[in-house]
Amino acid sequence: MIDNRVAPVSPLYLLERVEPGIVHLDNRRHVIGMNDYARRVLPVEQKLPFDKMVLEFHPERSRPKVEFLLDQAAQCPVAAPPPMTMIINIPERVLLIKVSRTSDAALQPTGYVLVFYDITNVVASSEETQPSRSDARRRLLKTCIAFSAPHR
Repeated sequence: MIDNRVAPVSPLYLLERVEPGIVHLDNRRHVIGMNDYARRVLPVEQKLPFDKMVLEFHPERSRPKVEFLLDQAAQCPVAAPPPMTMIINIPERVLLIKVSRTSDAALQPTGYVLVFYDITNVVASSEETQPSRSDARRRLLKTCIAFSAPHR
């Protein structure tokens, strides 16, 4: 008899293979740049994202989370701001978002860099291998905590 079961894929393996989306914001939180991956993944093509407030591109239910993330990054000391991290859902995707405040040579704030990872496959993998939804969420949370912990 042939065993058709597929070995579960490690969430860490999936995260290592995820390409980051990068969005550069100015102090007013307007989009001033993004990498090619962000252009492909985010539904912004028709909206022409440049020089528009970043919150305009998020679903209404996600806007308070993203605004909170930016507010927290803005309150951090400029000299060594730790990246703020949050998971949000956008249509058909789950994103792990990290936001960091940027500064110039005089340590004056210049804006933000928003880095996101599409972790939809990690979530799907966790849900397939776990017997219950609460266990899958617990496993994803552990993975994301390990993933977002500062590297020393």
